[in-house]
Amino acid sequence: MIASSKLRRLMMAAGIGMMAGILLSLGSGCNVTVPWPSTDTETTLPVAFTNLFPATGGAETKPETGLAQDDVDVSKVKFWYVPVGSWAITSDLPAVHVGGGKVRFKHSKAGTWPRHKDGFEANPWVIAMVDGELQAASFEWLRPGTIERPMKTVNGAHCGVGKLNRDWAPKSGETVYIGVAACSRGNRRTVAERTAFKRVVWP
Repeated sequence: MIASSKLRRLMMAAGIGMMAGILLSLGSGCNVTVPWPSTDTETTLPVAFTNLFPATGGAETKPETGLAQDDVDVSKVKFWYVPVGSWAITSDLPAVHVGGGKVRFKHSKAGTWPRHKDGFEANPWVIAMVDGELQAASFEWLRPGTIERPMKTVNGAHCGVGKLNRDWAPKSGETVYIGVAACSRGNRRTVAERTAFKRVVWP
Protein backbone atom coordinates (compact mmCIF):
# COMPACT_ATOMS: atom_id res chain seq x y z
CA MET A 1 0.00 0.00 0.00
CA ILE A 2 2.85 2.40 0.84
CA ALA A 3 4.56 1.68 -2.49
CA SER A 4 1.27 2.18 -4.31
CA SER A 5 0.71 5.56 -2.63
CA LYS A 6 4.21 6.69 -3.57
CA LEU A 7 3.62 5.63 -7.18
CA ARG A 8 0.39 7.64 -7.37
CA ARG A 9 2.15 10.72 -5.97
CA LEU A 10 4.95 10.36 -8.52
CA MET A 11 2.46 10.03 -11.39
CA MET A 12 0.54 13.11 -10.22
CA ALA A 13 3.77 15.11 -9.99
CA ALA A 14 4.79 14.04 -13.46
CA GLY A 15 1.41 15.05 -14.88
CA ILE A 16 1.57 18.47 -13.22
CA GLY A 17 5.09 18.93 -14.59
CA MET A 18 3.98 18.15 -18.15
CA MET A 19 1.07 20.59 -17.97
CA ALA A 20 3.33 23.30 -16.57
CA GLY A 21 5.78 22.72 -19.41
CA ILE A 22 3.05 23.10 -22.03
CA LEU A 23 1.73 26.30 -20.42
CA LEU A 24 5.24 27.77 -20.23
CA SER A 25 5.84 26.91 -23.89
CA LEU A 26 2.61 28.58 -24.95
CA GLY A 27 3.48 31.67 -22.97
CA SER A 28 6.93 31.92 -24.55
CA GLY A 29 5.65 31.58 -28.12
CA CYS A 30 7.30 28.19 -28.74
CA ASN A 31 5.73 25.69 -31.10
CA VAL A 32 3.70 23.01 -29.36
CA THR A 33 2.59 19.74 -30.91
CA VAL A 34 -1.00 19.02 -29.91
CA PRO A 35 -2.20 15.43 -30.53
CA TRP A 36 -5.54 15.93 -32.29
CA PRO A 37 -7.74 12.87 -32.85
CA SER A 38 -7.45 11.15 -36.23
CA THR A 39 -10.72 11.55 -38.15
CA ASP A 40 -12.00 11.96 -41.68
CA THR A 41 -14.32 14.78 -40.61
CA GLU A 42 -13.33 18.40 -40.14
CA THR A 43 -11.86 19.17 -36.72
CA THR A 44 -12.80 22.48 -35.12
CA LEU A 45 -10.05 23.85 -32.91
CA PRO A 46 -10.96 25.28 -29.49
CA VAL A 47 -11.08 29.09 -29.57
CA ALA A 48 -8.05 29.31 -27.29
CA PHE A 49 -5.90 27.49 -29.87
CA THR A 50 -7.01 29.13 -33.12
CA ASN A 51 -4.21 31.72 -33.12
CA LEU A 52 -1.58 29.00 -32.77
CA PHE A 53 -2.30 27.74 -36.29
CA PRO A 54 -2.36 30.75 -38.69
CA ALA A 55 -3.81 30.08 -42.14
CA THR A 56 -0.63 31.04 -43.98
CA GLY A 57 2.03 30.43 -41.37
CA GLY A 58 3.46 33.94 -41.66
CA ALA A 59 2.94 37.63 -41.01
CA GLU A 60 0.14 39.49 -42.74
CA THR A 61 1.12 40.65 -46.23
CA LYS A 62 0.36 44.27 -47.09
CA PRO A 63 -0.92 45.17 -50.57
CA GLU A 64 1.47 46.96 -52.88
CA THR A 65 0.56 50.29 -54.46
CA GLY A 66 0.33 51.13 -58.15
CA LEU A 67 -0.92 47.69 -59.20
CA ALA A 68 -3.97 46.80 -61.27
CA GLN A 69 -7.05 46.42 -59.08
CA ASP A 70 -10.06 44.11 -59.14
CA ASP A 71 -12.67 44.55 -61.86
CA VAL A 72 -15.26 43.00 -59.52
CA ASP A 73 -16.31 43.69 -55.94
CA VAL A 74 -14.76 40.65 -54.25
CA SER A 75 -16.71 41.32 -51.05
CA LYS A 76 -19.81 40.11 -52.92
CA VAL A 77 -18.16 36.90 -54.15
CA LYS A 78 -18.39 33.49 -52.47
CA PHE A 79 -14.87 32.08 -52.49
CA TRP A 80 -14.89 28.33 -52.01
CA TYR A 81 -12.70 27.04 -49.16
CA VAL A 82 -9.99 29.70 -49.36
CA PRO A 83 -10.93 33.41 -48.95
CA VAL A 84 -8.36 34.70 -51.44
CA GLY A 85 -10.48 37.81 -52.04
CA SER A 86 -9.14 39.11 -48.72
CA TRP A 87 -5.51 38.41 -49.66
CA ALA A 88 -3.21 41.30 -50.53
CA ILE A 89 -2.72 42.24 -54.19
CA THR A 90 1.06 42.10 -54.60
CA SER A 91 1.44 41.02 -58.23
CA ASP A 92 0.49 43.21 -61.18
CA LEU A 93 -1.95 41.68 -63.67
CA PRO A 94 -3.12 44.44 -66.04
CA ALA A 95 -5.27 42.14 -68.19
CA VAL A 96 -6.18 38.53 -68.95
CA HIS A 97 -6.25 37.36 -72.56
CA VAL A 98 -8.40 34.47 -73.76
CA GLY A 99 -8.12 33.03 -77.25
CA GLY A 100 -6.40 30.47 -79.40
CA GLY A 101 -7.31 27.80 -76.87
CA LYS A 102 -5.35 29.52 -74.07
CA VAL A 103 -6.07 31.66 -71.02
CA ARG A 104 -3.05 33.95 -70.53
CA PHE A 105 -2.49 35.75 -67.21
CA LYS A 106 0.99 37.27 -67.31
CA HIS A 107 1.65 38.86 -63.92
CA SER A 108 4.66 40.51 -62.34
CA LYS A 109 5.36 37.91 -59.62
CA ALA A 110 5.19 34.83 -61.84
CA GLY A 111 8.23 32.78 -60.91
CA THR A 112 8.95 34.71 -57.70
CA TRP A 113 6.28 33.62 -55.22
CA PRO A 114 7.51 30.99 -52.74
CA ARG A 115 7.37 27.48 -54.11
CA HIS A 116 5.45 24.86 -52.16
CA LYS A 117 7.38 21.73 -51.24
CA ASP A 118 5.34 19.88 -53.88
CA GLY A 119 6.79 22.19 -56.54
CA PHE A 120 3.76 24.41 -57.18
CA GLU A 121 3.80 28.20 -57.07
CA ALA A 122 0.21 29.33 -57.56
CA ASN A 123 -3.35 28.64 -58.69
CA PRO A 124 -5.49 30.47 -61.24
CA TRP A 125 -8.99 31.37 -60.06
CA VAL A 126 -12.23 32.11 -61.90
CA ILE A 127 -15.21 34.13 -60.69
CA ALA A 128 -18.51 33.52 -62.48
CA MET A 129 -22.17 34.38 -62.01
CA VAL A 130 -24.16 31.17 -61.53
CA ASP A 131 -27.87 31.24 -60.67
CA GLY A 132 -27.61 34.89 -59.67
CA GLU A 133 -24.63 34.40 -57.34
CA LEU A 134 -20.97 35.24 -57.89
CA GLN A 135 -18.87 32.20 -57.03
CA ALA A 136 -15.11 31.69 -57.17
CA ALA A 137 -12.88 28.64 -57.33
CA SER A 138 -9.39 27.67 -58.38
CA PHE A 139 -9.19 25.54 -61.51
CA GLU A 140 -5.56 24.49 -62.00
CA TRP A 141 -2.05 24.21 -60.52
CA LEU A 142 0.78 26.42 -61.73
CA ARG A 143 4.46 25.56 -61.71
CA PRO A 144 6.88 28.47 -61.10
CA GLY A 145 6.68 31.02 -63.90
CA THR A 146 3.59 29.51 -65.59
CA ILE A 147 1.39 32.25 -67.06
CA GLU A 148 -1.18 30.37 -69.16
CA ARG A 149 -3.42 27.33 -69.16
CA PRO A 150 -5.73 25.74 -71.74
CA MET A 151 -9.17 27.29 -72.02
CA LYS A 152 -10.70 23.86 -71.52
CA THR A 153 -9.44 23.80 -67.91
CA VAL A 154 -11.83 26.63 -66.95
CA ASN A 155 -14.82 24.42 -66.16
CA GLY A 156 -16.68 22.62 -63.40
CA ALA A 157 -14.65 19.44 -63.77
CA HIS A 158 -11.54 21.38 -62.71
CA CYS A 159 -13.21 23.67 -60.16
CA GLY A 160 -15.33 20.94 -58.62
CA VAL A 161 -17.00 23.02 -55.89
CA GLY A 162 -20.32 24.71 -55.19
CA LYS A 163 -22.17 25.74 -58.34
CA LEU A 164 -18.90 25.70 -60.28
CA ASN A 165 -19.25 21.98 -60.57
CA ARG A 166 -20.26 19.14 -62.89
CA ASP A 167 -21.54 20.63 -66.16
CA TRP A 168 -20.57 24.28 -65.57
CA ALA A 169 -18.42 26.02 -68.15
CA PRO A 170 -18.37 29.64 -69.34
CA LYS A 171 -20.51 30.24 -72.42
CA SER A 172 -19.53 32.38 -75.38
CA GLY A 173 -20.27 36.03 -74.53
CA GLU A 174 -20.34 35.36 -70.77
CA THR A 175 -18.40 37.66 -68.45
CA VAL A 176 -16.03 35.99 -65.99
CA TYR A 177 -13.13 37.25 -63.89
CA ILE A 178 -9.73 35.58 -63.82
CA GLY A 179 -6.94 36.05 -61.28
CA VAL A 180 -3.97 34.22 -59.81
CA ALA A 181 -3.18 33.51 -56.15
CA ALA A 182 -0.19 31.92 -54.46
CA CYS A 183 -0.85 28.28 -53.49
CA SER A 184 -4.50 28.22 -52.50
CA ARG A 185 -5.97 24.87 -53.47
CA GLY A 186 -6.50 21.92 -51.15
CA ASN A 187 -4.28 22.32 -48.09
CA ARG A 188 -1.24 23.76 -49.88
CA ARG A 189 -0.30 27.29 -48.72
CA THR A 190 2.75 29.55 -48.92
CA VAL A 191 1.91 33.28 -48.75
CA ALA A 192 -1.43 35.11 -48.73
CA GLU A 193 -0.82 37.05 -51.95
CA ARG A 194 -2.64 37.39 -55.24
CA THR A 195 -3.22 39.42 -58.40
CA ALA A 196 -6.31 41.42 -59.20
CA PHE A 197 -9.29 39.67 -60.78
CA LYS A 198 -9.65 40.95 -64.33
CA ARG A 199 -12.79 40.98 -66.47
CA VAL A 200 -12.92 38.67 -69.47
CA VAL A 201 -15.69 38.15 -72.04
CA TRP A 202 -15.50 34.49 -73.00
CA PRO A 203 -14.99 34.07 -76.76
